[in-house]
Amino acid sequence: MKKIGISIKYRIFLLFTISMIGILSVSSYLTRIVSSNVLKNTLSEYLVSAVNSNTSKMRFQSTPPDKSDVVSLKHNDGYIVMDKAFLSILNDVESGLYTSDGELLYGGDKALSKINNIKFTYSRIYTKKINNQKYIVYDRQIKSKNLEDLWIRGIVPLTNNINQLNQITKNMIMFLPLYALIIILGSIIASYSILKPIRKMKATASQIMNGDDLNKRIPTSKTRDEINDLAETYNNMFNRLEESFNREKQFTSDASHELRTPLSVITNQIEYSLGHEELKDFEKESFDVIYRQSKRMNKLIEDMLGLSRLSSGSDRYPKEDINLSKLTSEVSNDMALIKHNNIKIETDIDKDIYFFGNKQLLERMLINIIDNSYKYGKLNGKTKIFLKKSSNIITLIIRDNGIGIKKDNINQIFDRFYREDSSRNKSNGYGLGLSLVAEIIKYHNATIKVESVKDTGSTFIIKFNS
Repeated sequence: MKKIGISIKYRIFLLFTISMIGILSVSSYLTRIVSSNVLKNTLSEYLVSAVNSNTSKMRFQSTPPDKSDVVSLKHNDGYIVMDKAFLSILNDVESGLYTSDGELLYGGDKALSKINNIKFTYSRIYTKKINNQKYIVYDRQIKSKNLEDLWIRGIVPLTNNINQLNQITKNMIMFLPLYALIIILGSIIASYSILKPIRKMKATASQIMNGDDLNKRIPTSKTRDEINDLAETYNNMFNRLEESFNREKQFTSDASHELRTPLSVITNQIEYSLGHEELKDFEKESFDVIYRQSKRMNKLIEDMLGLSRLSSGSDRYPKEDINLSKLTSEVSNDMALIKHNNIKIETDIDKDIYFFGNKQLLERMLINIIDNSYKYGKLNGKTKIFLKKSSNIITLIIRDNGIGIKKDNINQIFDRFYREDSSRNKSNGYGLGLSLVAEIIKYHNATIKVESVKDTGSTFIIKFNS
Protein backbone atom coordinates (compact mmCIF):
# COMPACT_ATOMS: atom_id res chain seq x y z
CA MET A 1 0.00 0.00 0.00
CA LYS A 2 1.42 3.36 -1.03
CA LYS A 3 1.96 5.73 1.84
CA ILE A 4 0.53 9.22 1.53
CA GLY A 5 2.85 11.93 2.81
CA ILE A 6 2.97 15.69 2.91
CA SER A 7 5.10 17.22 0.18
CA ILE A 8 8.17 19.28 1.04
CA LYS A 9 6.42 22.37 -0.30
CA TYR A 10 3.58 22.04 2.17
CA ARG A 11 5.93 21.09 4.98
CA ILE A 12 7.93 24.27 4.40
CA PHE A 13 4.70 26.25 4.19
CA LEU A 14 3.33 24.78 7.42
CA LEU A 15 6.64 25.09 9.27
CA PHE A 16 7.14 28.68 8.18
CA THR A 17 3.54 29.66 8.94
CA ILE A 18 3.46 27.98 12.35
CA SER A 19 6.86 29.41 13.24
CA MET A 20 5.93 32.95 12.24
CA ILE A 21 2.57 32.81 14.01
CA GLY A 22 4.34 31.39 17.07
CA ILE A 23 6.96 34.14 16.97
CA LEU A 24 4.24 36.76 16.52
CA SER A 25 2.25 35.38 19.45
CA VAL A 26 5.28 35.14 21.75
CA SER A 27 6.43 38.60 20.69
CA SER A 28 3.00 40.05 21.38
CA TYR A 29 2.91 38.39 24.80
CA LEU A 30 6.41 39.55 25.69
CA THR A 31 5.63 43.04 24.41
CA ARG A 32 2.56 43.10 26.62
CA ILE A 33 4.60 42.07 29.68
CA VAL A 34 7.49 44.42 28.93
CA SER A 35 5.13 47.31 28.20
CA SER A 36 3.32 46.67 31.46
CA ASN A 37 6.60 46.66 33.40
CA VAL A 38 7.85 49.75 31.61
CA LEU A 39 4.58 51.51 32.34
CA LYS A 40 4.73 50.56 36.00
CA ASN A 41 8.37 51.66 36.29
CA THR A 42 7.64 54.93 34.52
CA LEU A 43 4.70 55.69 36.81
CA SER A 44 6.79 54.76 39.83
CA GLU A 45 9.61 57.06 38.77
CA TYR A 46 7.18 59.88 38.06
CA LEU A 47 5.48 59.32 41.44
CA VAL A 48 8.81 59.39 43.30
CA SER A 49 9.86 62.50 41.39
CA ALA A 50 6.58 64.26 42.22
CA VAL A 51 6.76 63.38 45.94
CA ASN A 52 10.42 64.43 46.19
CA SER A 53 9.67 67.68 44.40
CA ASN A 54 6.83 68.46 46.80
CA THR A 55 9.06 67.66 49.76
CA SER A 56 11.73 70.09 48.63
CA LYS A 57 9.20 72.91 48.23
CA MET A 58 8.07 72.91 51.90
CA ARG A 59 9.61 75.15 54.55
CA PHE A 60 9.05 75.96 58.21
CA GLN A 61 8.99 79.47 59.66
CA SER A 62 8.12 80.87 63.06
CA THR A 63 5.98 83.76 61.78
CA PRO A 64 2.94 83.76 59.53
CA PRO A 65 3.75 84.34 55.83
CA ASP A 66 3.01 87.79 54.46
CA LYS A 67 2.25 86.53 50.91
CA SER A 68 -1.24 85.73 49.73
CA ASP A 69 -0.18 83.27 47.10
CA VAL A 70 1.04 80.72 49.56
CA VAL A 71 -0.61 78.27 51.96
CA SER A 72 0.40 78.12 55.60
CA LEU A 73 -0.46 75.58 58.22
CA LYS A 74 0.03 76.05 61.97
CA HIS A 75 2.46 73.42 63.17
CA ASN A 76 4.16 73.18 66.55
CA ASP A 77 5.51 76.67 67.33
CA GLY A 78 5.51 77.93 63.80
CA TYR A 79 4.06 77.57 60.36
CA ILE A 80 4.39 75.19 57.43
CA VAL A 81 4.61 77.29 54.29
CA MET A 82 3.90 75.95 50.80
CA ASP A 83 2.63 77.06 47.36
CA LYS A 84 -1.08 76.98 46.62
CA ALA A 85 -0.40 74.43 43.87
CA PHE A 86 1.35 72.24 46.39
CA LEU A 87 0.05 68.68 46.49
CA SER A 88 -2.43 69.32 43.70
CA ILE A 89 -3.35 66.42 41.49
CA LEU A 90 -1.12 66.42 38.42
CA ASN A 91 -1.12 63.69 35.77
CA ASP A 92 -3.15 61.44 38.10
CA VAL A 93 -0.53 61.74 40.87
CA GLU A 94 -2.27 62.60 44.13
CA SER A 95 -0.21 63.65 47.15
CA GLY A 96 -1.03 64.37 50.79
CA LEU A 97 0.73 65.79 53.83
CA TYR A 98 0.37 63.63 56.95
CA THR A 99 1.45 63.54 60.51
CA SER A 100 3.35 60.50 61.66
CA ASP A 101 0.19 59.08 63.27
CA GLY A 102 -1.68 59.20 59.93
CA GLU A 103 -3.63 62.44 60.22
CA LEU A 104 -4.11 64.18 56.86
CA LEU A 105 -3.09 67.82 57.18
CA TYR A 106 -3.34 68.90 53.59
CA GLY A 107 -3.71 67.51 50.09
CA GLY A 108 -5.63 64.87 48.23
CA ASP A 109 -8.59 63.19 49.76
CA LYS A 110 -9.74 60.89 46.94
CA ALA A 111 -7.64 57.79 46.61
CA LEU A 112 -5.52 58.70 49.64
CA SER A 113 -8.51 58.66 51.94
CA LYS A 114 -8.94 54.96 51.17
CA ILE A 115 -5.53 54.00 52.53
CA ASN A 116 -5.27 56.15 55.67
CA ASN A 117 -4.99 53.04 57.81
CA ILE A 118 -1.77 51.92 56.14
CA LYS A 119 1.36 52.66 58.12
CA PHE A 120 4.05 54.79 56.57
CA THR A 121 7.17 53.12 55.22
CA TYR A 122 10.12 55.29 54.39
CA SER A 123 11.04 55.53 50.69
CA ARG A 124 9.30 52.31 49.66
CA ILE A 125 7.24 51.90 46.53
CA TYR A 126 4.46 49.37 46.75
CA THR A 127 1.25 48.42 44.99
CA LYS A 128 -2.14 48.52 46.70
CA LYS A 129 -5.44 47.24 45.38
CA ILE A 130 -8.50 49.28 46.35
CA ASN A 131 -11.99 48.37 45.10
CA ASN A 132 -10.62 46.40 42.12
CA GLN A 133 -8.33 49.32 41.33
CA LYS A 134 -4.56 49.05 41.53
CA TYR A 135 -2.48 51.96 42.81
CA ILE A 136 1.22 52.66 43.25
CA VAL A 137 2.02 54.24 46.61
CA TYR A 138 5.15 56.01 47.77
CA ASP A 139 5.86 57.43 51.26
CA ARG A 140 8.51 60.00 52.04
CA GLN A 141 9.38 61.39 55.49
CA ILE A 142 10.33 65.08 55.61
CA LYS A 143 13.83 65.58 57.00
CA SER A 144 13.72 69.37 57.26
CA LYS A 145 14.15 70.95 60.70
CA ASN A 146 10.90 71.21 62.72
CA LEU A 147 9.15 69.01 60.11
CA GLU A 148 10.59 65.64 61.05
CA ASP A 149 7.23 64.33 62.24
CA LEU A 150 5.56 64.91 58.86
CA TRP A 151 5.17 62.56 55.89
CA ILE A 152 4.19 63.05 52.26
CA ARG A 153 2.36 60.15 50.66
CA GLY A 154 1.91 59.96 46.90
CA ILE A 155 -0.44 57.70 44.99
CA VAL A 156 -1.05 57.16 41.30
CA PRO A 157 -3.65 54.83 39.72
CA LEU A 158 -2.19 51.92 37.80
CA THR A 159 -5.43 50.40 36.54
CA ASN A 160 -6.33 53.27 34.19
CA ASN A 161 -3.01 53.03 32.44
CA ILE A 162 -3.23 49.26 32.32
CA ASN A 163 -6.66 49.63 30.71
CA GLN A 164 -5.12 51.80 28.03
CA LEU A 165 -2.49 49.14 27.49
CA ASN A 166 -5.22 46.50 27.28
CA GLN A 167 -7.01 48.55 24.66
CA ILE A 168 -3.83 48.74 22.63
CA THR A 169 -3.50 44.97 22.95
CA LYS A 170 -7.09 44.46 21.77
CA ASN A 171 -6.39 46.65 18.77
CA MET A 172 -3.36 44.51 17.98
CA ILE A 173 -5.48 41.35 18.23
CA MET A 174 -7.96 42.84 15.78
CA PHE A 175 -5.19 43.00 13.21
CA LEU A 176 -4.12 39.39 13.78
CA PRO A 177 -6.10 38.08 10.73
CA LEU A 178 -4.23 40.60 8.58
CA TYR A 179 -0.92 39.53 10.11
CA ALA A 180 -1.86 35.88 9.53
CA LEU A 181 -2.71 36.60 5.88
CA ILE A 182 0.63 38.35 5.39
CA ILE A 183 2.40 35.41 7.04
CA ILE A 184 0.58 32.88 4.83
CA LEU A 185 1.41 34.84 1.67
CA GLY A 186 5.00 35.11 2.85
CA SER A 187 5.07 31.35 3.50
CA ILE A 188 3.77 30.59 0.01
CA ILE A 189 6.33 32.89 -1.59
CA ALA A 190 9.12 31.48 0.58
CA SER A 191 8.27 27.83 -0.15
CA TYR A 192 7.94 28.58 -3.87
CA SER A 193 11.26 30.41 -3.90
CA ILE A 194 13.09 27.74 -1.89
CA LEU A 195 11.83 24.89 -4.07
CA LYS A 196 12.24 26.67 -7.42
CA PRO A 197 15.77 25.27 -8.01
CA ILE A 198 14.56 21.79 -7.03
CA ARG A 199 11.69 22.03 -9.54
CA LYS A 200 14.22 22.91 -12.23
CA MET A 201 16.29 19.90 -11.22
CA LYS A 202 13.23 17.65 -11.40
CA ALA A 203 12.22 19.01 -14.83
CA THR A 204 15.72 18.47 -16.24
CA ALA A 205 15.98 14.99 -14.73
CA SER A 206 12.57 14.11 -16.25
CA GLN A 207 13.72 15.33 -19.66
CA ILE A 208 16.83 13.18 -19.39
CA MET A 209 14.80 10.18 -18.23
CA ASN A 210 11.99 10.49 -20.81
CA GLY A 211 14.00 11.79 -23.76
CA ASP A 212 16.78 10.51 -25.96
CA ASP A 213 19.17 13.36 -25.16
CA LEU A 214 21.47 12.28 -22.35
CA ASN A 215 23.57 15.43 -22.78
CA LYS A 216 21.17 17.61 -20.80
CA ARG A 217 22.40 18.78 -17.42
CA ILE A 218 20.88 20.57 -14.46
CA PRO A 219 21.77 24.27 -14.54
CA THR A 220 24.03 25.42 -11.71
CA SER A 221 24.84 28.83 -10.29
CA LYS A 222 27.90 30.49 -8.82
CA THR A 223 26.43 30.45 -5.33
CA ARG A 224 27.88 27.74 -3.14
CA ASP A 225 24.79 26.50 -1.39
CA GLU A 226 23.42 23.03 -0.70
CA ILE A 227 21.06 23.00 -3.70
CA ASN A 228 23.86 23.97 -6.08
CA ASP A 229 26.04 21.20 -4.60
CA LEU A 230 23.17 18.75 -5.11
CA ALA A 231 22.79 19.85 -8.75
CA GLU A 232 26.50 19.31 -9.36
CA THR A 233 26.28 15.86 -7.74
CA TYR A 234 23.40 14.94 -10.05
CA ASN A 235 25.33 16.23 -13.07
CA ASN A 236 28.33 14.11 -12.13
CA MET A 237 26.05 11.11 -11.80
CA PHE A 238 24.49 11.83 -15.23
CA ASN A 239 27.98 12.10 -16.73
CA ARG A 240 28.91 8.67 -15.43
CA LEU A 241 25.58 7.19 -16.56
CA GLU A 242 25.96 8.67 -20.03
CA GLU A 243 29.47 7.27 -20.31
CA SER A 244 28.22 3.84 -19.21
CA PHE A 245 25.30 3.92 -21.68
CA ASN A 246 27.57 5.00 -24.52
CA ARG A 247 30.06 2.25 -23.75
CA GLU A 248 27.22 -0.30 -23.60
CA LYS A 249 25.72 0.86 -26.89
CA GLN A 250 29.09 0.96 -28.57
CA PHE A 251 29.95 -2.52 -27.35
CA THR A 252 26.58 -3.91 -28.49
CA SER A 253 26.91 -2.30 -31.87
CA ASP A 254 30.54 -3.38 -32.38
CA ALA A 255 29.90 -6.92 -31.18
CA SER A 256 26.84 -7.29 -33.41
CA HIS A 257 28.69 -6.02 -36.46
CA GLU A 258 31.66 -8.29 -35.79
CA LEU A 259 29.45 -11.34 -35.31
CA ARG A 260 27.33 -10.85 -38.45
CA THR A 261 30.06 -11.79 -40.91
CA PRO A 262 31.23 -15.08 -39.34
CA LEU A 263 27.62 -16.12 -38.69
CA SER A 264 26.69 -15.42 -42.30
CA VAL A 265 29.62 -17.55 -43.42
CA ILE A 266 28.60 -20.37 -41.07
CA THR A 267 24.99 -20.24 -42.28
CA ASN A 268 25.95 -20.24 -45.94
CA GLN A 269 28.37 -23.12 -45.47
CA ILE A 270 25.74 -25.16 -43.63
CA GLU A 271 23.20 -24.50 -46.40
CA TYR A 272 25.79 -25.60 -48.94
CA SER A 273 26.64 -28.72 -46.93
CA LEU A 274 22.99 -29.67 -46.51
CA GLY A 275 22.70 -29.73 -50.30
CA HIS A 276 24.99 -32.76 -50.59
CA GLU A 277 23.01 -35.97 -51.05
CA GLU A 278 25.79 -38.19 -49.76
CA LEU A 279 25.37 -36.88 -46.19
CA LYS A 280 24.57 -39.55 -43.67
CA ASP A 281 21.50 -39.22 -41.50
CA PHE A 282 23.38 -38.36 -38.31
CA GLU A 283 25.48 -35.78 -40.22
CA LYS A 284 22.41 -34.17 -41.71
CA GLU A 285 20.74 -34.09 -38.28
CA SER A 286 23.80 -32.35 -36.81
CA PHE A 287 23.89 -29.83 -39.65
CA ASP A 288 20.17 -29.15 -39.16
CA VAL A 289 20.75 -28.34 -35.48
CA ILE A 290 23.66 -26.04 -36.30
CA TYR A 291 21.63 -24.37 -39.07
CA ARG A 292 18.67 -23.67 -36.73
CA GLN A 293 20.97 -22.25 -34.06
CA SER A 294 22.78 -20.04 -36.58
CA LYS A 295 19.44 -18.65 -37.77
CA ARG A 296 18.51 -17.91 -34.17
CA MET A 297 21.84 -16.22 -33.62
CA ASN A 298 21.28 -14.10 -36.72
CA LYS A 299 17.89 -13.06 -35.34
CA LEU A 300 19.46 -12.21 -31.99
CA ILE A 301 22.15 -10.07 -33.64
CA GLU A 302 19.56 -8.23 -35.75
CA ASP A 303 17.52 -7.46 -32.63
CA MET A 304 20.63 -6.27 -30.78
CA LEU A 305 21.58 -4.01 -33.69
CA GLY A 306 18.04 -2.68 -33.84
CA LEU A 307 18.03 -1.83 -30.13
CA SER A 308 21.48 -0.24 -30.40
CA ARG A 309 20.49 1.93 -33.37
CA LEU A 310 17.26 3.03 -31.74
CA SER A 311 19.18 4.04 -28.62
CA SER A 312 21.71 5.96 -30.70
CA GLY A 313 19.16 8.42 -32.08
CA SER A 314 16.31 8.91 -34.51
CA ASP A 315 18.41 9.94 -37.51
CA ARG A 316 18.92 6.27 -38.47
CA TYR A 317 15.16 5.73 -38.91
CA PRO A 318 13.53 8.66 -40.75
CA LYS A 319 9.74 8.86 -40.71
CA GLU A 320 7.33 9.18 -43.63
CA ASP A 321 3.64 8.70 -44.40
CA ILE A 322 2.98 4.95 -44.49
CA ASN A 323 -0.10 3.02 -45.51
CA LEU A 324 -0.28 1.10 -42.25
CA SER A 325 -3.21 -0.98 -43.52
CA LYS A 326 -1.20 -2.23 -46.49
CA LEU A 327 1.89 -2.87 -44.36
CA THR A 328 -0.09 -4.85 -41.76
CA SER A 329 -1.79 -6.94 -44.44
CA GLU A 330 1.48 -7.76 -46.20
CA VAL A 331 3.25 -8.78 -43.00
CA SER A 332 0.24 -10.84 -41.86
CA ASN A 333 0.07 -12.67 -45.21
CA ASP A 334 3.81 -13.36 -45.21
CA MET A 335 3.78 -14.63 -41.63
CA ALA A 336 0.72 -16.79 -42.37
CA LEU A 337 2.82 -18.81 -44.82
CA ILE A 338 5.02 -20.05 -41.97
CA LYS A 339 2.15 -21.99 -40.37
CA HIS A 340 4.16 -22.70 -37.24
CA ASN A 341 2.29 -25.24 -35.07
CA ASN A 342 -0.38 -25.07 -37.77
CA ILE A 343 -1.51 -21.73 -36.30
CA LYS A 344 -3.84 -19.75 -38.56
CA ILE A 345 -3.75 -15.97 -38.90
CA GLU A 346 -7.02 -14.07 -39.38
CA THR A 347 -7.18 -10.34 -40.12
CA ASP A 348 -9.72 -7.55 -39.80
CA ILE A 349 -7.96 -4.50 -41.22
CA ASP A 350 -9.61 -1.24 -42.27
CA LYS A 351 -8.37 0.11 -45.59
CA ASP A 352 -6.07 3.07 -46.17
CA ILE A 353 -5.10 3.93 -42.63
CA TYR A 354 -2.04 6.14 -42.89
CA PHE A 355 0.53 6.83 -40.20
CA PHE A 356 3.66 8.95 -40.03
CA GLY A 357 6.41 6.55 -39.01
CA ASN A 358 9.30 4.37 -40.08
CA LYS A 359 8.27 1.46 -42.29
CA GLN A 360 11.24 -0.73 -41.41
CA LEU A 361 10.64 -0.43 -37.66
CA LEU A 362 6.86 -0.92 -37.87
CA GLU A 363 7.39 -4.01 -40.02
CA ARG A 364 9.85 -5.38 -37.46
CA MET A 365 7.37 -4.67 -34.66
CA LEU A 366 4.59 -6.60 -36.42
CA ILE A 367 6.87 -9.53 -37.23
CA ASN A 368 8.11 -9.80 -33.66
CA ILE A 369 4.63 -9.74 -32.10
CA ILE A 370 3.22 -12.27 -34.58
CA ASP A 371 6.34 -14.41 -34.15
CA ASN A 372 5.74 -14.24 -30.39
CA SER A 373 2.21 -15.57 -30.89
CA TYR A 374 3.67 -18.41 -32.97
CA LYS A 375 6.26 -19.34 -30.36
CA TYR A 376 3.80 -19.48 -27.49
CA GLY A 377 0.69 -20.55 -29.37
CA LYS A 378 -1.04 -23.87 -29.10
CA LEU A 379 -1.12 -26.52 -31.80
CA ASN A 380 -3.81 -25.70 -34.41
CA GLY A 381 -4.33 -22.39 -32.68
CA LYS A 382 -5.35 -19.03 -34.05
CA THR A 383 -3.96 -15.48 -34.12
CA LYS A 384 -6.28 -12.56 -34.95
CA ILE A 385 -5.02 -9.18 -36.14
CA PHE A 386 -7.21 -6.05 -36.05
CA LEU A 387 -6.39 -2.55 -37.33
CA LYS A 388 -8.96 0.19 -36.72
CA LYS A 389 -9.06 3.97 -36.62
CA SER A 390 -11.39 6.09 -34.47
CA SER A 391 -11.04 9.87 -34.46
CA ASN A 392 -7.28 10.44 -34.24
CA ILE A 393 -6.43 7.09 -32.63
CA ILE A 394 -5.18 4.09 -34.60
CA THR A 395 -5.59 0.81 -32.72
CA LEU A 396 -3.65 -2.33 -33.60
CA ILE A 397 -4.72 -5.51 -31.78
CA ILE A 398 -2.95 -8.87 -32.03
CA ARG A 399 -4.73 -11.63 -30.11
CA ASP A 400 -3.77 -15.29 -29.76
CA ASN A 401 -5.21 -18.28 -27.93
CA GLY A 402 -1.84 -19.59 -26.76
CA ILE A 403 -0.39 -20.45 -23.38
CA GLY A 404 -0.75 -16.91 -22.05
CA ILE A 405 1.34 -15.09 -19.48
CA LYS A 406 1.16 -15.12 -15.71
CA LYS A 407 -0.42 -11.94 -14.37
CA ASP A 408 2.61 -11.15 -12.18
CA ASN A 409 4.93 -11.42 -15.19
CA ILE A 410 3.11 -9.20 -17.70
CA ASN A 411 5.07 -6.08 -16.75
CA GLN A 412 8.37 -7.92 -17.28
CA ILE A 413 7.91 -9.35 -20.78
CA PHE A 414 9.40 -6.20 -22.37
CA ASP A 415 12.58 -6.48 -20.31
CA ARG A 416 15.65 -7.52 -22.25
CA PHE A 417 16.47 -11.24 -22.13
CA TYR A 418 13.38 -11.98 -20.02
CA ARG A 419 11.65 -15.35 -20.42
CA GLU A 420 9.07 -17.03 -18.22
CA ASP A 421 10.87 -19.98 -16.68
CA SER A 422 7.95 -22.34 -17.02
CA SER A 423 7.43 -21.97 -20.74
CA ARG A 424 9.78 -19.44 -22.33
CA ASN A 425 13.00 -21.34 -22.70
CA LYS A 426 15.96 -20.89 -24.99
CA SER A 427 14.34 -22.85 -27.79
CA ASN A 428 11.90 -19.97 -28.16
CA GLY A 429 14.47 -17.16 -28.35
CA TYR A 430 16.62 -14.97 -26.18
CA GLY A 431 13.98 -12.51 -24.98
CA LEU A 432 14.93 -9.50 -27.13
CA GLY A 433 11.98 -9.49 -29.55
CA LEU A 434 9.47 -7.77 -27.28
CA SER A 435 12.16 -5.43 -25.92
CA LEU A 436 12.67 -4.20 -29.48
CA VAL A 437 8.89 -3.89 -29.87
CA ALA A 438 8.75 -1.65 -26.78
CA GLU A 439 11.54 0.58 -28.15
CA ILE A 440 9.83 0.88 -31.54
CA ILE A 441 6.55 1.86 -29.88
CA LYS A 442 8.36 4.43 -27.73
CA TYR A 443 10.08 5.80 -30.85
CA HIS A 444 6.66 6.38 -32.45
CA ASN A 445 5.17 7.95 -29.27
CA ALA A 446 2.65 5.14 -29.11
CA THR A 447 1.44 3.00 -26.21
CA ILE A 448 1.18 -0.75 -25.73
CA LYS A 449 -0.97 -2.72 -23.32
CA VAL A 450 -0.94 -6.48 -22.75
CA GLU A 451 -3.89 -8.47 -21.49
CA SER A 452 -3.34 -12.14 -20.80
CA VAL A 453 -4.85 -15.12 -19.03
CA LYS A 454 -2.68 -18.13 -18.31
CA ASP A 455 -3.48 -21.09 -20.63
CA THR A 456 -6.08 -18.97 -22.44
CA GLY A 457 -4.17 -16.47 -24.56
CA SER A 458 -2.69 -12.98 -24.80
CA THR A 459 -3.76 -9.72 -26.42
CA PHE A 460 -1.39 -6.94 -27.47
CA ILE A 461 -3.11 -3.57 -27.85
CA ILE A 462 -1.13 -0.77 -29.52
CA LYS A 463 -2.46 2.76 -29.92
CA PHE A 464 -0.96 5.33 -32.30
CA ASN A 465 -1.79 9.04 -32.48
CA SER A 466 -2.46 9.77 -36.13
